[in-house]
Amino acid sequence: MRYFITLIIVIFFFSCNSEKEKTALSSAPCIQSFVQTFPQINGNRNVESIGLLNPKSLQVALGDKPMWITGLSVGNRKLWAVALEDGTIELIVTQDKKVVSHNKKWKKIPPGSPPIFGINCKGDPILINEIVQETAPYAAPLPLADYELAFISKAGDLVIISEDDTVSLSINAMHDSRIIKDKKHRLLVLTNPVQYHHGVLGDHTEARGIAIIETSPQITVQTQFMAPDSSVIEGVGAIWKDLNGDGDLEIAVTLSNNTEGTGGKHAIFNENGKLLASGQDIKPDGWRHLLLAFKQEDSDNVLLAAIQKPHVDRLLNIYKWAGDSLLVIAQLHGFSTHIGGSRNLDGVLGVDMGNDGNQEILLPCTTHDTLYAVSYKDSGLERIWNSSIHGISITNIAQVGKGSQAAIALGTDRNLMEIWFSENRNNEK
Repeated sequence: MRYFITLIIVIFFFSCNSEKEKTALSSAPCIQSFVQTFPQINGNRNVESIGLLNPKSLQVALGDKPMWITGLSVGNRKLWAVALEDGTIELIVTQDKKVVSHNKKWKKIPPGSPPIFGINCKGDPILINEIVQETAPYAAPLPLADYELAFISKAGDLVIISEDDTVSLSINAMHDSRIIKDKKHRLLVLTNPVQYHHGVLGDHTEARGIAIIETSPQITVQTQFMAPDSSVIEGVGAIWKDLNGDGDLEIAVTLSNNTEGTGGKHAIFNENGKLLASGQDIKPDGWRHLLLAFKQEDSDNVLLAAIQKPHVDRLLNIYKWAGDSLLVIAQLHGFSTHIGGSRNLDGVLGVDMGNDGNQEILLPCTTHDTLYAVSYKDSGLERIWNSSIHGISITNIAQVGKGSQAAIALGTDRNLMEIWFSENRNNEK
């Protein structure tokens, strides 16, 4: 009898394991391609050359106010997934600069969550958010490989599901942290949430720590470290990139410390948590929106672009890393890349509109009703292109395609998605 009971337990155990493996496999389908609300997997916001944009846009009426936009190309069509305030996802297809299909109730996700839009291995559009239901509020899953993805759970764990298993790491992740990845398939997540009174990003909780996770040959925490003093990382992610050409990746973030009255500044850490460089503080309650890292043609120097106090100063700054400091080398007033209280920090793109290897920064003006391209060269910053926005820009800026096939889009407070297409001139070398 005892042997029979043991046998039943063993059979039950293996049945549960098999079911778990089935769940993991079915929860992470084969994904051909995917896009997030920011263009680079390392958290940066640069895109490939888009050529010169036609200042005349196409407006698409939506069912409600948009929050996020993502898009990708399938053949000669462009597919756009637009997330509305209530979480409804509208699927819009454009071809030859016209709307050819519009599904106003394609999918639905938790309100405020960034959509992760993809194409599966059958060539069908999918919403990767639907694969897992246990994600933290305002977080989104990240596909890692075929049949494998990562997400932040409601308990603050980093969870990786694959064909074979589900691994959960207790890292106390931020509920709205984005998961970014490097070329070695390591992951970086913001951790250790604390209460912080500034509340510029939708609530009064910000991260104090950063965790780097190895995914091969084993899934394990490589490094965890905290921001210095009582500072918080005021943002939803980092830029994880080699910023000084030494072959190692650095981590660029915005630090804020209103508790001690030192305000906000940009900072660069190495992967062990050592502070390598920082910029000047804004006192007492200032915030700096870190936009992107970029390198100019024939230059090894990586520069950082940021907006100083996007709700007050509205000042575009370009920073150069020198010694242990981030020095402002160019400034231009009149830009704002963030709506107060929003978690959407992707209202900017780094682009090359002239195909000359020089950086342009695509971003809204102070009043969010005009889109500008600002060029940076040794002589400084200069507005080189603009187009009126129908209403006020309230979403990220999404990009699809490159060169003469490129398009960019954003959403406005008039319940519109607005799309600008590349012109056929000056966009091919």
